[in-house]
Amino acid sequence: MIKAVISFKTIHSNIRKLRKNLGDNVKICAVVKANAYSLGIIRISCEIEPQVDCFAVAAINEAVSLRSSGITKPILLFGVCEDFSAALENGIIISINSVEEIKALSKYIKDTHYKNFCKVHIKVNCGMNRYGIANVWQLRKILGIAASTSQIQVDGLYTQLAFAMDKVPEIEKELKKFAPFRSIVRAYYPKVIIHAACSNNLKHLPAQFDMVRVGKILYGGYEGYRTAIKITSRITAIQHLKKGATVGYDGTEAAAAPATCAVVPCGYADLIHYNYSNTHNVLVGNKFCKILGRACMDTIMIDVTGIRKPLGRTVTIMNGKKGLGLMDIANSTNTIACNLLCSFHFDRCKLIYKK
Repeated sequence: MIKAVISFKTIHSNIRKLRKNLGDNVKICAVVKANAYSLGIIRISCEIEPQVDCFAVAAINEAVSLRSSGITKPILLFGVCEDFSAALENGIIISINSVEEIKALSKYIKDTHYKNFCKVHIKVNCGMNRYGIANVWQLRKILGIAASTSQIQVDGLYTQLAFAMDKVPEIEKELKKFAPFRSIVRAYYPKVIIHAACSNNLKHLPAQFDMVRVGKILYGGYEGYRTAIKITSRITAIQHLKKGATVGYDGTEAAAAPATCAVVPCGYADLIHYNYSNTHNVLVGNKFCKILGRACMDTIMIDVTGIRKPLGRTVTIMNGKKGLGLMDIANSTNTIACNLLCSFHFDRCKLIYKK
Protein backbone atom coordinates (compact mmCIF):
# COMPACT_ATOMS: atom_id res chain seq x y z
CA MET A 1 0.00 0.00 0.00
CA ILE A 2 2.83 2.41 0.88
CA LYS A 3 5.43 2.50 -1.85
CA ALA A 4 8.87 4.13 -1.90
CA VAL A 5 11.05 4.30 -5.01
CA ILE A 6 14.70 5.34 -4.68
CA SER A 7 16.10 6.42 -8.03
CA PHE A 8 19.74 5.51 -8.62
CA LYS A 9 19.56 7.46 -11.87
CA THR A 10 18.79 10.63 -9.93
CA ILE A 11 21.54 9.96 -7.38
CA HIS A 12 24.06 9.48 -10.20
CA SER A 13 22.83 12.71 -11.79
CA ASN A 14 23.31 14.57 -8.50
CA ILE A 15 26.89 13.29 -8.20
CA ARG A 16 27.67 14.39 -11.75
CA LYS A 17 26.29 17.84 -10.98
CA LEU A 18 28.34 17.94 -7.80
CA ARG A 19 31.51 17.15 -9.76
CA LYS A 20 30.87 20.20 -11.94
CA ASN A 21 30.70 22.41 -8.84
CA LEU A 22 34.05 21.23 -7.50
CA GLY A 23 37.53 22.48 -8.22
CA ASP A 24 39.97 20.42 -10.25
CA ASN A 25 41.06 17.16 -8.55
CA VAL A 26 38.76 17.66 -5.53
CA LYS A 27 37.72 14.26 -4.20
CA ILE A 28 34.19 13.26 -3.15
CA CYS A 29 33.66 11.52 0.18
CA ALA A 30 30.17 10.03 0.35
CA VAL A 31 28.84 10.19 3.90
CA VAL A 32 26.68 7.09 4.36
CA LYS A 33 26.32 7.06 8.15
CA ALA A 34 22.94 6.33 9.76
CA ASN A 35 22.21 3.66 7.14
CA ALA A 36 22.86 6.20 4.35
CA TYR A 37 20.44 8.60 6.04
CA SER A 38 17.97 5.66 6.30
CA LEU A 39 18.03 4.84 2.56
CA GLY A 40 20.18 1.71 2.85
CA ILE A 41 23.93 1.87 3.39
CA ILE A 42 24.81 -1.26 1.40
CA ARG A 43 22.56 -0.68 -1.62
CA ILE A 44 23.50 3.00 -1.89
CA SER A 45 27.23 2.51 -1.33
CA CYS A 46 27.63 -0.38 -3.75
CA GLU A 47 25.76 1.59 -6.41
CA ILE A 48 27.76 4.82 -6.12
CA GLU A 49 31.23 3.41 -5.36
CA PRO A 50 32.48 3.93 -8.95
CA GLN A 51 31.50 7.62 -8.79
CA VAL A 52 33.03 8.58 -5.44
CA ASP A 53 36.52 8.49 -3.97
CA CYS A 54 35.80 7.32 -0.44
CA PHE A 55 33.10 6.83 2.17
CA ALA A 56 32.53 8.13 5.70
CA VAL A 57 30.58 6.57 8.57
CA ALA A 58 30.02 7.32 12.24
CA ALA A 59 30.17 3.85 13.78
CA ILE A 60 32.60 0.99 13.38
CA ASN A 61 29.83 -1.52 12.63
CA GLU A 62 28.83 0.64 9.64
CA ALA A 63 32.41 0.52 8.37
CA VAL A 64 32.66 -3.24 8.83
CA SER A 65 29.35 -3.79 7.01
CA LEU A 66 30.68 -1.83 4.03
CA ARG A 67 33.82 -3.93 3.87
CA SER A 68 31.78 -7.12 4.24
CA SER A 69 29.60 -6.04 1.31
CA GLY A 70 32.62 -5.70 -0.96
CA ILE A 71 33.37 -1.97 -0.73
CA THR A 72 37.10 -1.54 -1.39
CA LYS A 73 37.51 2.23 -1.45
CA PRO A 74 38.77 4.10 1.65
CA ILE A 75 36.36 4.41 4.58
CA LEU A 76 36.75 7.20 7.13
CA LEU A 77 35.38 6.64 10.62
CA PHE A 78 34.07 9.84 12.24
CA GLY A 79 34.09 10.33 16.00
CA VAL A 80 35.98 8.17 18.47
CA CYS A 81 37.03 4.68 17.41
CA GLU A 82 35.90 2.23 20.08
CA ASP A 83 37.25 -0.91 18.42
CA PHE A 84 40.81 -0.63 17.11
CA SER A 85 40.84 -4.34 16.30
CA ALA A 86 37.92 -4.11 13.86
CA ALA A 87 39.20 -0.86 12.36
CA LEU A 88 42.69 -2.21 11.69
CA GLU A 89 41.46 -5.57 10.44
CA ASN A 90 39.21 -3.86 7.89
CA GLY A 91 41.58 -1.09 6.87
CA ILE A 92 39.39 1.72 8.20
CA ILE A 93 40.75 5.27 8.44
CA ILE A 94 40.59 6.33 12.08
CA SER A 95 39.78 9.89 13.15
CA ILE A 96 42.10 11.29 15.80
CA ASN A 97 40.30 13.84 17.94
CA SER A 98 42.74 14.15 20.85
CA VAL A 99 46.23 13.39 22.07
CA GLU A 100 44.75 10.63 24.24
CA GLU A 101 43.36 8.86 21.18
CA ILE A 102 46.64 8.76 19.28
CA LYS A 103 48.36 7.50 22.44
CA ALA A 104 45.79 4.72 22.78
CA LEU A 105 46.13 3.77 19.11
CA SER A 106 49.92 3.75 19.30
CA LYS A 107 49.85 1.58 22.44
CA TYR A 108 47.41 -0.85 20.83
CA ILE A 109 49.57 -1.20 17.72
CA LYS A 110 52.69 -1.86 19.78
CA ASP A 111 50.97 -4.21 22.21
CA THR A 112 49.46 -6.31 19.40
CA HIS A 113 52.56 -6.15 17.19
CA TYR A 114 50.43 -4.86 14.31
CA LYS A 115 52.58 -4.77 11.15
CA ASN A 116 50.48 -3.04 8.47
CA PHE A 117 49.83 0.65 7.92
CA CYS A 118 47.01 2.36 9.83
CA LYS A 119 45.78 5.56 8.20
CA VAL A 120 44.49 8.38 10.41
CA HIS A 121 42.79 11.73 9.76
CA ILE A 122 43.34 14.35 12.45
CA LYS A 123 40.20 16.30 13.40
CA VAL A 124 40.44 20.02 14.27
CA ASN A 125 37.81 21.92 16.25
CA CYS A 126 37.37 25.30 14.58
CA GLY A 127 34.18 26.34 16.35
CA MET A 128 31.78 23.40 16.17
CA ASN A 129 32.93 22.38 19.68
CA ARG A 130 32.07 18.75 19.15
CA TYR A 131 35.12 16.64 18.29
CA GLY A 132 38.70 17.66 17.52
CA ILE A 133 41.81 19.36 18.82
CA ALA A 134 41.82 23.12 19.29
CA ASN A 135 45.52 23.98 19.74
CA VAL A 136 48.57 23.52 17.53
CA TRP A 137 50.57 22.14 20.45
CA GLN A 138 48.11 19.23 20.52
CA LEU A 139 48.70 18.76 16.81
CA ARG A 140 52.47 18.72 17.27
CA LYS A 141 52.10 16.15 20.05
CA ILE A 142 49.91 13.95 17.82
CA LEU A 143 52.37 14.21 14.93
CA GLY A 144 55.22 13.28 17.27
CA ILE A 145 53.46 10.16 18.50
CA ALA A 146 52.52 9.21 14.93
CA ALA A 147 56.14 9.62 13.85
CA SER A 148 57.29 7.33 16.67
CA THR A 149 54.89 4.60 15.52
CA SER A 150 55.90 3.55 12.02
CA GLN A 151 52.60 1.83 11.30
CA ILE A 152 50.60 5.05 11.76
CA GLN A 153 50.23 7.01 8.54
CA VAL A 154 48.85 10.56 8.74
CA ASP A 155 46.62 10.55 5.67
CA GLY A 156 44.30 13.49 6.35
CA LEU A 157 43.44 16.61 8.31
CA TYR A 158 39.90 17.92 8.57
CA THR A 159 37.39 20.06 10.37
CA GLN A 160 33.60 20.31 10.56
CA LEU A 161 32.38 23.75 9.57
CA ALA A 162 29.53 24.92 11.76
CA PHE A 163 28.04 27.41 9.29
CA ALA A 164 26.31 27.21 5.92
CA MET A 165 26.53 29.41 2.85
CA ASP A 166 24.28 32.10 4.29
CA LYS A 167 27.04 32.94 6.80
CA VAL A 168 30.22 33.19 4.72
CA PRO A 169 32.01 35.55 7.18
CA GLU A 170 31.66 32.90 9.90
CA ILE A 171 32.98 30.23 7.51
CA GLU A 172 35.99 32.43 6.81
CA LYS A 173 36.68 32.76 10.54
CA GLU A 174 36.66 28.99 10.88
CA LEU A 175 38.98 28.57 7.90
CA LYS A 176 41.34 31.16 9.36
CA LYS A 177 41.54 29.13 12.56
CA PHE A 178 42.12 25.98 10.48
CA ALA A 179 44.99 27.57 8.51
CA PRO A 180 47.91 27.04 10.95
CA PHE A 181 46.97 23.38 11.41
CA ARG A 182 47.05 22.94 7.64
CA SER A 183 50.44 24.60 7.32
CA ILE A 184 52.03 22.45 10.00
CA VAL A 185 50.72 19.15 8.66
CA ARG A 186 51.56 20.03 5.05
CA ALA A 187 55.16 20.69 6.10
CA TYR A 188 55.51 17.11 7.33
CA TYR A 189 53.05 15.37 5.00
CA PRO A 190 52.84 17.19 1.64
CA LYS A 191 50.30 14.71 0.22
CA VAL A 192 47.93 14.83 3.20
CA ILE A 193 44.22 15.05 2.27
CA ILE A 194 42.72 18.23 3.71
CA HIS A 195 38.94 18.54 3.90
CA ALA A 196 36.40 20.85 5.48
CA ALA A 197 33.40 21.50 3.21
CA CYS A 198 30.21 19.47 3.36
CA SER A 199 26.89 19.77 1.50
CA ASN A 200 25.93 23.04 3.24
CA ASN A 201 29.06 24.99 2.35
CA LEU A 202 30.85 23.29 -0.55
CA LYS A 203 29.94 26.21 -2.84
CA HIS A 204 32.47 28.24 -0.87
CA LEU A 205 35.46 27.35 -3.03
CA PRO A 206 38.17 28.13 -0.41
CA ALA A 207 36.62 25.43 1.80
CA GLN A 208 36.85 22.63 -0.76
CA PHE A 209 40.59 21.92 -0.34
CA ASP A 210 41.36 18.34 -1.46
CA MET A 211 38.00 16.71 -0.71
CA VAL A 212 34.37 17.46 0.19
CA ARG A 213 32.10 15.32 2.35
CA VAL A 214 28.52 14.96 1.11
CA GLY A 215 25.49 13.04 2.30
CA LYS A 216 22.08 14.65 1.88
CA ILE A 217 23.03 16.28 -1.43
CA LEU A 218 23.11 12.82 -3.03
CA TYR A 219 19.36 12.47 -2.50
CA GLY A 220 18.31 16.05 -3.26
CA GLY A 221 18.69 17.46 0.25
CA TYR A 222 20.20 20.72 -0.96
CA GLU A 223 18.83 23.45 -3.20
CA GLY A 224 19.49 22.77 -6.87
CA TYR A 225 19.76 18.99 -6.56
CA ARG A 226 17.02 16.57 -7.58
CA THR A 227 14.94 14.55 -5.13
CA ALA A 228 15.81 10.87 -5.52
CA ILE A 229 12.86 9.47 -3.53
CA LYS A 230 9.24 9.06 -4.53
CA ILE A 231 6.70 8.13 -1.84
CA THR A 232 3.10 7.16 -2.55
CA SER A 233 0.16 5.59 -0.75
CA ARG A 234 -3.58 5.46 -1.43
CA ILE A 235 -6.84 6.60 0.10
CA THR A 236 -8.52 3.87 2.14
CA ALA A 237 -11.39 5.67 3.90
CA ILE A 238 -13.51 8.80 3.61
CA GLN A 239 -15.12 10.97 6.31
CA HIS A 240 -17.63 13.74 5.54
CA LEU A 241 -17.09 16.70 7.84
CA LYS A 242 -19.66 19.21 8.96
CA LYS A 243 -18.66 22.80 9.54
CA GLY A 244 -16.71 23.02 12.80
CA ALA A 245 -15.82 19.31 12.90
CA THR A 246 -12.27 18.64 14.08
CA VAL A 247 -9.75 16.18 12.69
CA GLY A 248 -7.14 14.12 14.52
CA TYR A 249 -5.66 14.17 18.00
CA ASP A 250 -6.47 17.24 20.11
CA GLY A 251 -8.61 18.67 17.32
CA THR A 252 -5.90 20.93 15.97
CA GLU A 253 -7.76 21.30 12.63
CA ALA A 254 -11.41 22.36 12.33
CA ALA A 255 -13.45 22.47 9.11
CA ALA A 256 -14.34 26.04 8.15
CA ALA A 257 -17.09 24.63 5.92
CA PRO A 258 -18.46 21.19 5.05
CA ALA A 259 -15.54 19.15 3.71
CA THR A 260 -14.42 15.69 2.63
CA CYS A 261 -11.62 14.11 4.63
CA ALA A 262 -9.63 11.15 3.31
CA VAL A 263 -7.53 8.69 5.31
CA VAL A 264 -4.12 7.74 3.89
CA PRO A 265 -2.13 4.85 5.40
CA CYS A 266 1.31 6.36 5.95
CA GLY A 267 2.21 7.84 9.30
CA TYR A 268 5.22 8.89 11.31
CA ALA A 269 6.07 5.21 11.86
CA ASP A 270 6.49 5.04 8.10
CA LEU A 271 7.55 7.84 5.75
CA ILE A 272 5.75 10.84 7.23
CA HIS A 273 7.55 13.37 9.39
CA TYR A 274 5.51 14.56 12.38
CA ASN A 275 6.07 18.15 11.26
CA TYR A 276 3.81 17.46 8.28
CA SER A 277 0.92 17.99 10.70
CA ASN A 278 -1.41 20.78 9.47
CA THR A 279 1.23 22.02 7.01
CA HIS A 280 2.33 19.69 4.20
CA ASN A 281 0.34 19.19 1.02
CA VAL A 282 0.16 15.91 -0.86
CA LEU A 283 -0.91 15.28 -4.43
CA VAL A 284 -4.05 13.46 -5.54
CA GLY A 285 -4.15 13.41 -9.31
CA ASN A 286 -3.18 16.97 -10.23
CA LYS A 287 -4.57 18.57 -7.08
CA PHE A 288 -2.63 19.48 -3.96
CA CYS A 289 -4.48 18.42 -0.82
CA LYS A 290 -3.65 19.70 2.65
CA ILE A 291 -2.90 17.37 5.55
CA LEU A 292 -5.61 17.88 8.16
CA GLY A 293 -4.71 17.73 11.82
CA ARG A 294 -1.79 15.94 13.38
CA ALA A 295 0.03 13.16 11.60
CA CYS A 296 -0.73 9.83 13.27
CA MET A 297 1.58 6.87 13.74
CA ASP A 298 -0.05 4.91 10.90
CA THR A 299 -2.03 7.47 8.89
CA ILE A 300 -2.55 11.02 7.77
CA MET A 301 -5.86 12.66 6.96
CA ILE A 302 -6.14 14.96 3.96
CA ASP A 303 -8.70 17.38 2.52
CA VAL A 304 -10.09 15.93 -0.73
CA THR A 305 -13.06 18.28 -1.01
CA GLY A 306 -13.99 18.63 -4.68
CA ILE A 307 -12.24 15.46 -5.84
CA ARG A 308 -14.59 12.98 -7.51
CA LYS A 309 -14.50 9.39 -6.23
CA PRO A 310 -11.38 9.80 -4.04
CA LEU A 311 -11.56 6.36 -2.42
CA GLY A 312 -8.71 4.14 -3.64
CA ARG A 313 -6.86 6.90 -5.47
CA THR A 314 -3.08 7.22 -5.34
CA VAL A 315 -1.61 9.88 -3.06
CA THR A 316 1.86 11.23 -3.82
CA ILE A 317 3.65 12.35 -0.67
CA MET A 318 7.11 13.08 -2.08
CA ASN A 319 8.67 13.22 -5.53
CA GLY A 320 10.79 15.54 -7.64
CA LYS A 321 7.97 17.89 -8.62
CA LYS A 322 7.80 21.45 -7.32
CA GLY A 323 6.18 21.51 -3.91
CA LEU A 324 6.87 17.83 -3.21
CA GLY A 325 10.67 17.81 -3.41
CA LEU A 326 12.84 17.04 -0.41
CA MET A 327 13.86 20.67 0.08
CA ASP A 328 10.33 21.96 -0.56
CA ILE A 329 9.03 19.76 2.23
CA ALA A 330 11.91 20.52 4.61
CA ASN A 331 11.31 24.24 4.17
CA SER A 332 7.52 24.10 4.45
CA THR A 333 7.57 21.90 7.55
CA ASN A 334 10.30 23.82 9.39
CA THR A 335 12.81 21.01 9.55
CA ILE A 336 16.09 20.16 7.80
CA ALA A 337 16.71 17.68 5.00
CA CYS A 338 18.88 15.38 7.14
CA ASN A 339 16.20 15.12 9.81
CA LEU A 340 13.57 14.46 7.18
CA LEU A 341 15.61 11.69 5.56
CA CYS A 342 16.56 10.05 8.85
CA SER A 343 12.90 9.98 9.92
CA PHE A 344 12.03 7.50 7.17
CA HIS A 345 11.08 3.96 8.24
CA PHE A 346 10.76 1.55 5.34
CA ASP A 347 9.68 -1.53 7.30
CA ARG A 348 6.02 -1.41 6.30
CA CYS A 349 6.35 -0.17 2.74
CA LYS A 350 7.23 -1.66 -0.61
CA LEU A 351 10.75 -0.37 -1.21
CA ILE A 352 12.10 -0.32 -4.76
CA TYR A 353 15.59 0.67 -5.89
CA LYS A 354 15.25 1.79 -9.47
CA LYS A 355 18.15 1.97 -11.93
